[in-house]
Amino acid sequence: MPLALGGYVAFERRRRSVASRFASTQMQPNVVERPARRRRHVPTACYAVALAALGVASARPYAEAVERLPSTTVVLAIDTSDSMRATDEAPTRLRAAQDAAAVFLRTVPPDVRVGIVGFSDRVKIVIPPTVDRQAALQAMQSMRTRSGTAIGAGVAAALRQVAGAGGTGVIVLLSDGANNAGVVDPVRAAREAGAAGVPVSTVAIGASQRPAGGFSVPARAANVELLGKIALLSGGSAYSVRSAGELQDVYRRLGGTVTVRRYLVEITWMFVLVGVALAALGGALARIWLRRIP
Repeated sequence: MPLALGGYVAFERRRRSVASRFASTQMQPNVVERPARRRRHVPTACYAVALAALGVASARPYAEAVERLPSTTVVLAIDTSDSMRATDEAPTRLRAAQDAAAVFLRTVPPDVRVGIVGFSDRVKIVIPPTVDRQAALQAMQSMRTRSGTAIGAGVAAALRQVAGAGGTGVIVLLSDGANNAGVVDPVRAAREAGAAGVPVSTVAIGASQRPAGGFSVPARAANVELLGKIALLSGGSAYSVRSAGELQDVYRRLGGTVTVRRYLVEITWMFVLVGVALAALGGALARIWLRRIP
């Protein structure tokens, strides 16, 4: 483009120089009929932009598109191990998780089925996937903590709930610890979820070592590496939060995005269309205004 612009400027200067050989500067307006100075450059500008558009088209550009997933089921898998009684998130980590899940239920579209699974050393189906938000909120209040953290079993149980509901599905898993119970390997469960087309988005909560509700059991920090691997293998996203406010922000964001699919679509045709249209416009204006096609 800079070379083309420089060439055009040089051409204009040469054109004026050649014209001056046939008449004086004062006589040229009476001898040569020419369009307005600014109008004369419009066709060339059209050609320049057309060339730029076709140059972009040659790179085969892509743009992100968003598609709403039909018949979506979301299962919230929530850690209910004893460490979730830690008070670093007021009043407790479990209550912070329940409040964030309530935000999610208010944010997600009303036609999306939402189920809740709790996991400690065993898995509990708090409520199967349903569109009844009030029932989900009430069932969530029944969650109680136990010893152990069976992350793999939690993912596997959530995956079964998605499969039973039919349609597309997403799992949102929250944990504040490491996998130390159950016989299901979390990595294998994540691979199975990915193979089934069910992404698992993980949320790691807690970064302190405060006692769990005054007991001697330490509230260990979440295994961020494991949760990140689960998200990566299944096609989900990984989040790490350090406060109840951040946790609610993440769940609010997930409520608006987990039911959509983002993908890339090629938009080469748009730039080709613009380039061809501008080239044709430039030619038409040159023919009308300049009585020539440069």
